[in-house]
Amino acid sequence: MNRLADPIFLHHAKLKATDACHYCLKPRCDAMHMVIKSPQVQGIWQLVRRTCDALLYPRTTTLCMVISGIRGKKETEVLANFLISFARSTIYNITIKDIENDKRTPNFKDIFTTRIKKRIITELAWYRSKDSIEKFVAWWGINNVFCSLNKDKCLTWGECWEEN
Repeated sequence: MNRLADPIFLHHAKLKATDACHYCLKPRCDAMHMVIKSPQVQGIWQLVRRTCDALLYPRTTTLCMVISGIRGKKETEVLANFLISFARSTIYNITIKDIENDKRTPNFKDIFTTRIKKRIITELAWYRSKDSIEKFVAWWGINNVFCSLNKDKCLTWGECWEEN
């Protein structure tokens, strides 16, 4: 039974239990389908994999590695795991809201990238207020994957995020 069909979880979320996928209307599906294989979430996982590959270069990741989490305690691995958990929570949040409102969000990836960018912009504002831009660059600017600051200390998006 998937999490979105777990009676205890759904009772707290005040939702009706179902085994059907809310998006592709597949009659019986598991958590793997709901969180990983559903067509709506494919864009998120492709972006997360591409970003993790850029963060962890020269290591490459598989979808299984990304979904189960990256092992290690280096800053790049911690940042990759943050991105993975942020993707999972975004998928669950959107799915639950869609079930509550009986609607179907066509593209999760746009919502996900907007949320990540808002998080980075909020952190930049906080680091600026603390006068510690160097710490912001050291964390979010790793390999210029997420973002970087130009000479004028203006934010520019990294290679994985600029087209989003």
